[in-house]
Amino acid sequence: MVVSIVFAVTSCTAMAALYVRRLIDERQQRHERADDIALSRELMAARTPEQVDTLRERFRSIDHERRTRVFSHLLQLVRGDDHDRLMRLADALGMPDGAIRRLRKGNAAQRVDAMRELERYPLPRAVEALERCLAQDRRHDVRLEAAAALARIGSVPAPGVLIDTLDLRRRPINRLHEAILRAGAPRHSAELIALSRDPATGRVRPLLVEALGWIGDFSVLAVLHDHAGDPDPAVRAAAARAARKLGHPGAGSWLIPLLLDPFDQVRIQAVRAAGQLGLTQAIPMLAALVENPSWWVRMRAVEALALLRGGQPSPEAPIGLRR
Repeated sequence: MVVSIVFAVTSCTAMAALYVRRLIDERQQRHERADDIALSRELMAARTPEQVDTLRERFRSIDHERRTRVFSHLLQLVRGDDHDRLMRLADALGMPDGAIRRLRKGNAAQRVDAMRELERYPLPRAVEALERCLAQDRRHDVRLEAAAALARIGSVPAPGVLIDTLDLRRRPINRLHEAILRAGAPRHSAELIALSRDPATGRVRPLLVEALGWIGDFSVLAVLHDHAGDPDPAVRAAAARAARKLGHPGAGSWLIPLLLDPFDQVRIQAVRAAGQLGLTQAIPMLAALVENPSWWVRMRAVEALALLRGGQPSPEAPIGLRR
C-alpha cells in the first residue's frame, strides 16, 4: 500500500514537473519569436549610418546563433534591392567574421561548418576566404568542400585552378568534381574550351569535354564535333553526353556515326543522345542495335526507340550541388 502511494506521488510529481517545464519552454519560445520579429524589423528599417551603429551596439549583446537565425530567415524572404541592402548590412555588422576566422584556425569539421555559414553571405571577402581555403588548405576533402561552396554561390574558380587545387590529374574523380566543373562552365567557357583541346589535361579531359554541354551556347557544338573524332573513347562518349545536355538536334550529323563506334561506352551515350534529341533518322540504326551483344546497348536502344516513336524526348534530371 505504502509503495503504491509513493509510486503514485512520484509519478504525479514527475508529470507535474514535465508539464511545468513544457510551459516554461513554450513561454521562452514565444519570447524568442517576439524578439526575433523585433530584431527583424530593426534590420529591415536600418538605412542610415546612425541606425547601423545602433544595431552594431545591440548585436554585441545578442548571441551568434540568434543573429544568424534572423539574418538567414530574412535573406530567404527578400529579393532584389532589399536583399542587396541586407547583404551590405550583414557585411557592416560583421556577420561573416566569425566564420572567416574559423576557416583559418578551426579543425577540419569546423572549417567545413564555417563554409556553410559563409554561403549565406556571398560577399567579396567571404569569396576571398573560400578561395584562399581552396588554394592553401592542407586537406583535400576540405579543399573540395571549399570548391563546392564557391560553386553554390556562383563563384566557382576557373577549371585550370580546380584541376590544380583539387589534384584532379592524380586523385579519383567523383560526381562532385563533375558537378563543380559543370557549374563553372558558363562563367569560364573560353578556358574550358581551350583545356578540353589540351592533351596535357590527360584523364581530366573527358570531364572537361562533358562540361561543355553546360555552357548553354549552341556554338560549342562545333567544338564537340571535333571531340567526337578523338582517339580516346572516353572523350567521344563525353562529347555525346554534352550534346545531349545542349539539346540541339544539329549534333545529329556527327552523333549518328557514333552509334557504330566500336566501344560500348560511346555507343551507349550516342544512343541516349539520339533519343533525347529526337533524331528520327537514327531509328533504323537504333532498331539494329536492339540485337547488339551488349545488354546496356540493347536497353538504351529500346529506350531511345520508345522516345522517338512516342515523339516526346524525356527531360534530363539535372545533377546539382544541393547539399
